[in-house]
Amino acid sequence: MNKLRTSYEAMKILATLRAATIVSPTLEHYKSEAEGLYEFLSNREDGLSADGSYFCVGTTKLRHCLLPELFVMLDQNVGKAVLEYSTGQYNNFASYWKVRKGCRDELLEWRKLYGSTDSLLNLDYEPTTLTRIFDKCTSIMATSKVES
Repeated sequence: MNKLRTSYEAMKILATLRAATIVSPTLEHYKSEAEGLYEFLSNREDGLSADGSYFCVGTTKLRHCLLPELFVMLDQNVGKAVLEYSTGQYNNFASYWKVRKGCRDELLEWRKLYGSTDSLLNLDYEPTTLTRIFDKCTSIMATSKVES
């Protein structure tokens, strides 16, 4: 975490993204910033991994903790449920962006059908976010795919 605090570029990206949410109308404009932060945190050479490996799943979870209204998490459950990928195939920014887009599209469709996303937020304990609801749904979807 100290590395994140001492990186001017990472702090600048986080400040730029602070006001954005998963349903922001201009979310596509932030793709390069989101990718820059992803690469900064996950890269093998000087990312956040203690053992020098890629830190992809940890990166998506850390970004979610830093900006929970904006960033979805991408782990094995999400990879299986949304991308229909097996373990590890989702460890890249392109997969992350595809999941983020899928989440956003679903939320916008819900808002179009029901007028808001408040009913989704009411399904969970506070504090919660739309991205947390998405993560819970994908965990259930991944579990049901295993059972089928």
